[in-house]
Formats: sequence, C-alpha cells, structure tokens
Amino acid sequence: MAGEAAPASLFERFGMPENLRSNLHDMDWDTLASMLHELSMKYDEKKAAHRKLAKHISLTKVMLADRIRHKSKEGRFDAKFLVELVRLLEKCESMAIEHEVDMSEFLSFLYALIEKMKHEKMRIYSHPRFSAERPLEEFGKLKGKSENGSKAK
Repeated sequence: MAGEAAPASLFERFGMPENLRSNLHDMDWDTLASMLHELSMKYDEKKAAHRKLAKHISLTKVMLADRIRHKSKEGRFDAKFLVELVRLLEKCESMAIEHEVDMSEFLSFLYALIEKMKHEKMRIYSHPRFSAERPLEEFGKLKGKSENGSKAK
C-alpha cells in the first residue's frame, strides 16, 4: 500500500485548459451546450464495441445539450441535474477505462459543467410547501398503522 499513489482529485484527473477555466464562469449556458457537439472521442473504428460506445456518447451529448438549453431557458438548474452530471462523469470514466478509449475532452467538459454549477451556487427549487402540521399529522397516521400491524403479529 505504501507504494500506491494516492487517488487523484477530480481537478487533477479532469484538468481543464487554462483559457476554459478562466472564462468558464462568464460563458452562458447556450455556448456551453453548443460546445458539446464539438467534443471528440478517440476510438478504434474497427471494433464494434467502440463504435457502439461512440454512438452512446454522441446520443448522450445531444441529450445533455438539449437539457442544458431547456434548463437555461427556464432560468434554473436543480440539484438533481448536478447529481446526474456527477454520475454521468463517473460512468463515462469507467467506460473509457473499460474500453480503453480516450474520452478526455468529454470528461473534462463534464467536470467543467459541474464546476460551473457549483460556482453559480445552485439552489434547490422545492415544490409548494405544506403547512408544518400536515406532515406531522401524516406521520402520526403512519405510525399508528405501523404499531397496529406489529401488535397483530
């Protein structure tokens, strides 16, 4: 274990070019969504698994660009989208390692999106709130049902 290197931080693994890092927070979301289509992936076109992965990533980029545009028009992003981006980053990283494919541009871009969302201090947009009494009232009903069920056994 002593000879093993410490796991790299996200920034070290997905370091962004300096110009993107410095201009990232000034870019609007539509520009970032458009940039998604320009990202390339290096893979062996002779391997069917690589072609399938490339198609999957291409579809993911289109869907992600559409979602970014849609959310930016609404004027809000939610924490669920941030979590989905982090999971997508992890999934794509493992697929790149598994298939030995160079997706470094795409992975760096996903990391940049995550950093931009964190920088803009996203808020959680909640649903209309209930009065404070209602959840406690519901909890009491559920608790009663639970106790009655356990007494019957």
